[in-house]
Amino acid sequence: MVVAKKYQTFWRRFWAACVDFVVLSPLAFVGDWLWNQQAPLAVHASWFVLWSLLWPAYSIYLHGRFGQTLGKHLLRIKVIDVSGDDLTMTQAFRRELLNLPFALWPLVAGLIVVLEGRNPYDPVQLPEGPPLELSFGLLGLELMSTLGSRQRRALHDLFAHSLVVRLDADCSPRWGARSGGGRAAASAALCARESAGMRSLPRPPGTSGSSTHRLVSS
Repeated sequence: MVVAKKYQTFWRRFWAACVDFVVLSPLAFVGDWLWNQQAPLAVHASWFVLWSLLWPAYSIYLHGRFGQTLGKHLLRIKVIDVSGDDLTMTQAFRRELLNLPFALWPLVAGLIVVLEGRNPYDPVQLPEGPPLELSFGLLGLELMSTLGSRQRRALHDLFAHSLVVRLDADCSPRWGARSGGGRAAASAALCARESAGMRSLPRPPGTSGSSTHRLVSS
């Protein structure tokens, strides 16, 4: 399968998710520290709810506002509408909608643990349950959808009419100019067809050359 360079985002998306995890994970230590302070139960429950909803809120807001999380900003990839326009907040919500049921399970299960007086930040305390198994199945479907698409669109991208593009890539063939054969020609033709159907985002003043999508500062 020929994949235009601007859609070669699989590993960048993976590492961007790792960066986002590192950014948000310290808040779990805050919750664990708070638990050891013998605060009122209402404080523990309120903080746990906020912490559990932080990831989907982080993803929805930053994608809807900038098209990028901090991880995507560092890895120079951006989520856009299939037309080439900026992603809307509604689309950002729809991208996250498939994952919300799986975010609600640890929230409900963890809240029960809190109300029973046990530490919800201890992984041993949280029940696994069917949603955890289903989440692995969803992950498998997401991977198959991503790797089986010329534009590397996961299920949540299909649902939200969005796609992820590299901000440092022009419309060049996957194997580079050295391939010089049928693959390079096929890649160039594919890229031309995709570009004809997509309106490029405006470039900020002072940028030049091959990048067809603007990087929005967060």
